[in-house]
Amino acid sequence: ALILRNAHGSSDVLRSAEGVTQGDPLSMLMYGIATLPLVEDLCAHCPNIQQFWYADDGSACGELHKLRSFLEAAETKGKAYGYHLSPGKCTLVVRTQCFEAAKTIFKDSPVRIVEGHRFLGSFIGSKDLTSDFVEDKVKKWRTAVDAHVWAAAKKTQPSWTTFTKSLLPEMTFLQRVLPELGPAFAPIEELISNDLLPSIAGLPLAACPPRRLTSLPIRHYGLGVRDLNATANEQFEASEAQTAHLTASLLPGGPAFVLADHKARVKDIREAKRKEAEESHLDELNHLTSEECDLLTPLQKRCASKKGTGHWLAAFATAADDFILSNEEFRTALCIRYAIAPPTLPATCDGCLAPFTVCLLY
Repeated sequence: ALILRNAHGSSDVLRSAEGVTQGDPLSMLMYGIATLPLVEDLCAHCPNIQQFWYADDGSACGELHKLRSFLEAAETKGKAYGYHLSPGKCTLVVRTQCFEAAKTIFKDSPVRIVEGHRFLGSFIGSKDLTSDFVEDKVKKWRTAVDAHVWAAAKKTQPSWTTFTKSLLPEMTFLQRVLPELGPAFAPIEELISNDLLPSIAGLPLAACPPRRLTSLPIRHYGLGVRDLNATANEQFEASEAQTAHLTASLLPGGPAFVLADHKARVKDIREAKRKEAEESHLDELNHLTSEECDLLTPLQKRCASKKGTGHWLAAFATAADDFILSNEEFRTALCIRYAIAPPTLPATCDGCLAPFTVCLLY
């Protein structure tokens, strides 16, 4: 049990039977199991309503008057299960032509009625409102990338780590849940190409490795910074294919959901997409290193054949593992990887006065 003590000296006991410890990885699963009786009760009471639950975020889809009945049932029945619904925090998303009817049916309810709203990291609503949502997200992400450009000059490796491990996956997630986002990400891609990567490398744009190369995975001599403008459609198509069985089971008249079938489909599609992407990456690398392509220098083409030289780029910058590189160490290692003379390299050795030829060691 957890004892809660206030400033006046009195205390309350939060017993273990009331829930799970904060941060417990099982909390999500346990909450889902505890919510099932309420979900099943609501299914029996409102059989024509499609329910979708994610932890304590419940949602429903159906005709307006049936949704009103569902809301009242959830508010009444939820109390018996410890689920206290607050209608004032609920949002009803309707089409434009149904807006007035919704206002009439929910006239005495504090439910907020809108034509579009954020939903589990995605968006539900008209095309125009969805575009506004995406535009707002892109604006915030551009600000975040700008902050990484500034931070890269002061803390290069931490900036690289937070971008590749946090910000980039966050942007990729939106591409998985909304279609045709490639053009919307063009401003971010331009910022990454023209400002962020040069700032990370400490090089002028003209001296940086070509963007077609840095968009490849690290194991293929790239940096693993995918071109968000080019990969948007394939991200959505892969997500749509993997969740096809789950999606079909949620629709009226759809097949019963079978977890084993869903997992098998996800595994098969993921493996197929991985092989497809691997072939595409190899084709691109073979083209970049071919004699016909002049985007890479002859030395860079030879470096591309070296395997296992970029694992350090995927590692977390942690003091506990003694793996925090200085700005110069990180940038020098990056330059050497791409056979580029580090900008801080002296022209000659201060001992023998011979010119430094570090890149020629390849």
